[in-house]
This record gives sequence, C-alpha cells and structure tokens, in this order.
Amino acid sequence: MSTQVNDILSNSFRGYAKLLRQIRQRVLLAQQRAIYAANEEMLRMYWDIGGMLQQSQDTDGWGKKTLQRLAVDLKNDYPEIKGFSVRNMQCMMQFFNEYNQELTMVKDAVSSITQSAIAQPDKGSKPITQSMIAQLDKYNFTLPVKHLNWTHNLILMQQVKDIRARYWYMVQCIIAHWNTRYLQEAIKLDHYGKHGALANNFTETLPAPEASDVKAMLKDPYIFDMLTFTDQYNERDVEIGLVSHVEKFLIEMGAGFAFMGRQYHIGSIGG
Repeated sequence: MSTQVNDILSNSFRGYAKLLRQIRQRVLLAQQRAIYAANEEMLRMYWDIGGMLQQSQDTDGWGKKTLQRLAVDLKNDYPEIKGFSVRNMQCMMQFFNEYNQELTMVKDAVSSITQSAIAQPDKGSKPITQSMIAQLDKYNFTLPVKHLNWTHNLILMQQVKDIRARYWYMVQCIIAHWNTRYLQEAIKLDHYGKHGALANNFTETLPAPEASDVKAMLKDPYIFDMLTFTDQYNERDVEIGLVSHVEKFLIEMGAGFAFMGRQYHIGSIGG
C-alpha cells in the first residue's frame, strides 16, 4: 500500500512543483504591484497636501506655527503615521513646487522657457530660448519619480539640482537597486560626473513596474506607516536587508571571510 502511495506522489510531484511555483510567482507579482501602487498613491497624496499647504500659505500668510499645530492634530488623527511631521510637510510643499501634477518633470523646465521668452521678446533672446527647448527635446525623457520611494525622492530633490544628473541617479536607483545610503554616497562622490555624463544615455528603458525591485519601497518607513505594517514585519525586513549587505561585504572582502548564517549562535570557550 505504501509503495502505491509513493508511486502516486512520485508521479504527481513534478506537476505539483510547477503549480506551486506558478502560484508563488502570481502572489509575488500581486505584492509587487500592490506596493508599487501604494507608493505612487502616497507620492500623489504628498503632492496634493503640499499644494494645499502652499495655497493656504500664499492666501493666509501663516508661518511655521501653523505647521506645528497641523502636525499635532494629524498625529492625534493618525497616530500610526509618522509622515506628518513639520519637516515632512515642508518637504511636501517643496515636492509640490518641484514637480508637475503627473510627477514626470520639474515645473521649472517649462516655466523657465516661458519666462525667458516673455522677459526677452527681442531677437537677442532667440538663441537662449531655442537652446533651452533643444535641450528638453534632446533629453526626451520623463522623470521616474513614481518609481522611487519618498526617501529617495527627497534626497534627489534636495541634493541634485541638475535635471540630467537627477534623471541619471533615478535610473541607477531603479535598475541597480541603490539604497538611500548608497545613493547619498554616489552623489557625494559625483558618480554622475564621473560615469553618467560620459554615457549620455537619457533614453534608457526602465523596467516594467511589476518587474522593478520593490525592496527599497518596503523598507521606506513612510510606506510602512501609511499602510500600518506591524513592527515585527518591519524588523524582519530590516534584518533581511542588513544580512544581505553583510553577505555582499564579506564576498567583496575575499578569502579568509565567511558568512556563517543568520542569527548564528557564537559560543565562547570556557564560557
């Protein structure tokens, strides 16, 4: 009897393994799409809130104390969310003033051309205006703001003002899976000036949303807070991320170093 059961399991194992693999792939795809959609919606929400704040400030002329009061009230309404600090709301206003509503381009890219044409309508302004338009046509790209999490976007928005360099760093974050620490170090070392400017590749195709790496988005505390993930899941994800970096570091160190495992118990002689 046991032999017959083993034969049945043996014959169906290949089909079962394939089915299980397909289901796992579909679950992973759904998770990736969900976190990508959540990240995009959060960015749009921050842009909208930044617009509300900016419009209200322009109309009523309030100062930082209003943001402080909002931070307290919103904290009471949403105790699980850390994204409504005074500093982050200031960043939302900057985010609104920086990008268009579609989150595909900086606002100044278009307004600067228009302002130059209005300010200098004579023939002397023609070369300047044509040059600026030619630059935009040459780049022929949209900024993948929605493909990056809030923390990545803040770093790029505040530290990289050159639109070409910012686009290059955005692409590298997506295709090379740069975390925020590596991004900051790359900006500090001027990776764009050393590598990106030479390549001059501003039409590189980005991976499809469902194929992009969402680990960075999952690690972004703003996404965790907005979706009210549990602290346990957050810690587990951080552990996985830290371990992966340790493994990579040990590999780069070469011979003489070994990765023994996660949460590996180390005993002491005579202890």
